[in-house]
Amino acid sequence: MYYDLILADRLKTTAWRNLYNATATAVSVRNWPNQFSSFAYADILTAIVSASDDASRASQLYDMANSRYIIAPSQALIDVFNAQYYYTNRAVSGDLRGLYGTYSVGNKAGVDYARITKYGYMKAASNYYVAPCRSALVWLRYAEAVNRMGKPKFVFNGFLKYGLCAYNINLYRDKDALKGELTGEPWMDFGQDAPDGDVAEIFSANTRGFHARGCGNTDMNEAYQIEEQPTLNDSILWVEEQLVQEYALETALEGNRFHDLMRIAGHRDSPAYLAGKVAAKFPPAKRAAVYAKLLDKANWYLPKEKK
Repeated sequence: MYYDLILADRLKTTAWRNLYNATATAVSVRNWPNQFSSFAYADILTAIVSASDDASRASQLYDMANSRYIIAPSQALIDVFNAQYYYTNRAVSGDLRGLYGTYSVGNKAGVDYARITKYGYMKAASNYYVAPCRSALVWLRYAEAVNRMGKPKFVFNGFLKYGLCAYNINLYRDKDALKGELTGEPWMDFGQDAPDGDVAEIFSANTRGFHARGCGNTDMNEAYQIEEQPTLNDSILWVEEQLVQEYALETALEGNRFHDLMRIAGHRDSPAYLAGKVAAKFPPAKRAAVYAKLLDKANWYLPKEKK
């Protein structure tokens, strides 16, 4: 179903990218946040416009992040962005979707701070909004499902690293990158068997891997590669972990994270998976208590209201 939606609506993977200049000394292209600047269906599939008593006011979500500072990105999230490597003609630390679209960091009166900037970009004309579903989220959901169908190389190399277009798939289908996983499933058809056909044309713009939205030329980055695992199931779990990371990089602070972790924990029948990820964002002194509480699935849900 994800594939059918992607095909029918011609959703692209890397229409929006932040890029360094050729020497990787300055960010020369900052268009990743531009996907939020309109209700273009190819990018924003569903949107909820914020209500306000005064049309000139920002949304309360924006205010909480940018004036009242009630909410902020966690250090755990910032660490995920900082742990990436951007590749152009050399490796540079960090994913450019972080500081150039998701959050900002600084120091005021000797105190370090981090603030959310993404909500400021979620504005079409004079309307602030939230986006429960974007095309990027659909692509990530598709990749998660295909990986669980036993196609980890296709997901990592095809989707995250090289890009799902006919040219790339045909270039790598007989090499280790994709070998053995293209077995004719209709939901893996990106025009590779008919490169002059309509499907190939629809996906012809997917010339970069999804991770390239913030990490440069991932297709040329030799350090960004799938790690060999003892079994197919181990490979699926390893690639799934890369997707969990990619969800954080692309859809951070958009309201999906806890539910994503619930789903992955369900795949693995491991409450400890969610407990560890959520506890990591709390101060060290509180992590053990949060972890212990979330080992009980009953604590994953809001309590029922007592009548």
